[in-house]
Amino acid sequence: MDIHHIAVPYTSSTNGLAKELIQKGKLLDTTLVTTDYQTAGKGQQTAVWESEAGANMLASIVLYPRNVELSSYFLFTQLVSVAIVEVLETNTNLAFRIKWPNDIYIQNKKIAGILIETQSKGNCIENIIIGIGLNINQQIFSNPTATSLALLTGTTYQVADMTNLVYTKIIQYYKQKLTSLESLLKLRYLHYLLGYEQENSFLLPDNTSMKGTIKGVDTYGRLQVQTTNNELKIYQNKEIKMVFI
Repeated sequence: MDIHHIAVPYTSSTNGLAKELIQKGKLLDTTLVTTDYQTAGKGQQTAVWESEAGANMLASIVLYPRNVELSSYFLFTQLVSVAIVEVLETNTNLAFRIKWPNDIYIQNKKIAGILIETQSKGNCIENIIIGIGLNINQQIFSNPTATSLALLTGTTYQVADMTNLVYTKIIQYYKQKLTSLESLLKLRYLHYLLGYEQENSFLLPDNTSMKGTIKGVDTYGRLQVQTTNNELKIYQNKEIKMVFI
């Protein structure tokens, strides 16, 4: 597969660099932007992404989907999450899970995070920037809930090789007709969804706790939780947080 690849030794964030290059008209569809180190890596909303220089996958993939409505945004979240889990499981024989909406976990520890940002034109997506942080060889984290492939397997990996595997899997899905993939990706996403059809503990924004069973996600990516009173509630990202006890 021919890869349009821009690699820099360091940058504030690959998503930020991709945005700058898009504005200058310098990025083609499926361009891969990578760096060894981010000075201001970020996750969802205000979260910060911690990464040791040269140890992990720090990348953004730029897509220009044709005639895809903005309401289909979550389809890309499913596509990327599923692709990453499939690559990790194929190369480790370990069981990984997607912690809603798009963090990759194993044994209640986070190994990868995804930040997807879009620009729209009318009701359609004009471009998508998929930011991926995948912990590969890092051994020490300030966050005790983080882990890496090296910690899990005792093996040192080639970061470039793992980046290429993840990129290739994502593009393989992307090159298919997205509308025909919708049902498959939803099934795969639910298969990997952490806590699906199980009773879980959750924390709400007011710091109250609740128990409920994850029943799925809707078209817009909202989490569907059945409470202990058999009431089905729907939550946006950051409106509910799964907690491990």
